[in-house]
Amino acid sequence: MSELVVRAEEPARTRASLEELLVRHTGRTPEQVSADVERETFLTAEDAVAYGLVDEIVPGRRPWARPHGGR
Repeated sequence: MSELVVRAEEPARTRASLEELLVRHTGRTPEQVSADVERETFLTAEDAVAYGLVDEIVPGRRPWARPHGGR
């Protein structure tokens, strides 16, 4: 197989792997995941929780709080 063919097929393999992971970890159907990836769905933090992509939203640190010894 030529290098050109290998490079041309890589995006399809990457997408298939991504979709497989999303199906496995979100509980969505392969069809739903494929449609969402095709539309390049953008998720807010809250949407990611609802989609099953993340478990919870971790609140950010206060902007004035710095680690001990920080500048």
